[in-house]
This record gives sequence, structure tokens and C-alpha cells, in this order.
Amino acid sequence: MKQILGDYETKMTLINECLEANGIGRSELAMCDHLAYRVETMERYEVLKKRLSQVALLVGETIVAERPIAVFELYEYLRAGEWTIPFIELPAPKFTSSYPEGLEHAEFVVI
Repeated sequence: MKQILGDYETKMTLINECLEANGIGRSELAMCDHLAYRVETMERYEVLKKRLSQVALLVGETIVAERPIAVFELYEYLRAGEWTIPFIELPAPKFTSSYPEGLEHAEFVVI
């Protein structure tokens, strides 16, 4: 998965540090629902969608704010520290904004 997503373990370490710095303890979070991976172009969106389809099941692709967002359930969930991450979110780029390619955020389920 690191060939597709990059260093997701370091990203989760940074996210954990940010949570702690903001007073959010692990005991307040039930799970890490997903990691989001941004792309800069629609061409990269299609390439990544195809690559992720080899290691995950596409569970949905929905139009949000005039662009598709795909959600994949990984065949082998990611493990990063004490987190198990079952899903990857792949949003297509916004027409009005530009983002550098890479892991952008994680979303958590709150207890």
C-alpha cells in the first residue's frame, strides 16, 4: 500500500500528535474510519481509482460538490500504530481548488 498511498504510518503519527496537542485522547475515538488521498487531476483520479481497485473493493462513488468521491474498503486493512484503517477515500479534484497529491486527512468515529 505504501507504493500507492505513500508513508501512511508517518501520516498517522502526525495525526496522533495533532490529536494529543488538541486534548483529544485515544479513549475518545472508537476507530479511524478512513484516510483520504487527494489527487491534482482527473487523469490521476482515474489512475488511482484503478490501482486501488486491485487492493480494495469500490463500495461507492458519489458526486459531492460537482465531483466524484470514491470510497474503497481495503482487502487488507491498514495498521498504523494502534489504529486499524478499513477505508480509503479518493476525492476527485475540485474545479475551483488545487491540492497537492498525497494523503490529506483521516476521519474518526467519536465515542
